[in-house]
Amino acid sequence: MDDIVKNPNQNQPEPSAKLPDAEPTPATEAEKAAGELQDKMALCRKEADEYLNGWRRAKADLINYKKEELTRAETMIKFSNESLLKDLLVVMDSFDLALKTANTGAGEKGIEMIKSQFESLLRRNGVVPIKAVGESFNPSFHEAVTEEVSSLPPGSITEEITRGWKLHEKVIRPSQVKIAKGPKETAG
Repeated sequence: MDDIVKNPNQNQPEPSAKLPDAEPTPATEAEKAAGELQDKMALCRKEADEYLNGWRRAKADLINYKKEELTRAETMIKFSNESLLKDLLVVMDSFDLALKTANTGAGEKGIEMIKSQFESLLRRNGVVPIKAVGESFNPSFHEAVTEEVSSLPPGSITEEITRGWKLHEKVIRPSQVKIAKGPKETAG
């Protein structure tokens, strides 16, 4: 047994292997922390770039949407009166026919028919005349042009000079009227 020579370094770990209970050096901890921070920064940059690109796409989509809506609104406004104009063409055709028959005596009846067509067309589109004669003067609907002596109560409308019109409930042209100022007083 003496011939077995023991190697004194046999049970000792190699110098390059770390001991399990050895504490890490401050330099390795700092390197590890720096690496983690760089990874987190790279992740944050990637997320920031994704958010920025998403914001840019959303902004471009909004700009395109606004342009499309503006074009759609312009088109709608441009052709909004199409139905009304088609109806006016029917009235124009009636005028042409009335002019052709004016010398035959049927012209007066034709003009009355055209007036009726035109009033009907206005009513279908929400345009109605404002009542005037016999009504009390209302500055919201009437424009007094002059006053005249009348047997009607003062402030009553005696004559309509120009007919007024409302579009639905909005006055688009007030009636121009003459109003009564009461009976003429006699000096005696």
